Amino acid sequence: MSEREGTREGVHGLWERLRGDEGESSIAVLLLVPVIMLAGFGLTVDWAGKVRASEEAVTLAQQAARAGVNAGLYGGSGKGDATLDRGQAHRGVVQFMGSTGAEYTVSTTNTSVIVNVTVDYEPKFIPAGTLHGTGRGEASAQSVSDQ
Repeated sequence: MSEREGTREGVHGLWERLRGDEGESSIAVLLLVPVIMLAGFGLTVDWAGKVRASEEAVTLAQQAARAGVNAGLYGGSGKGDATLDRGQAHRGVVQFMGSTGAEYTVSTTNTSVIVNVTVDYEPKFIPAGTLHGTGRGEASAQSVSDQ
């Protein structure tokens, strides 16, 4: 028997079994379909929660960086050379992030503040452990030049 004939008989046998179906469901199908649907629903809900945590982390990082620049800005000569008090900028970020409950790191230069934030999400359906959303925000000190 050639390979082609074996394939033909396999397809023919499957077709015969399907044609003889009388609408009966096996108990395995009845048990598996709800489980698969719940798992899909759980994955969808928990993935959406992780995405929301990532969006929140980005928003917090951007706002904290801006708060740091605002707290540390002490001007300049007005010719585009605004500088930051790095200690004040760092304290501004710490004060802003203090009540958020998120983990964060801060780095400052003489003209900018960079904040990295991690927001945790506890899955509601799938026991996957804590999921983390991360975000980065950067703000720079700029002075308004004379026109």
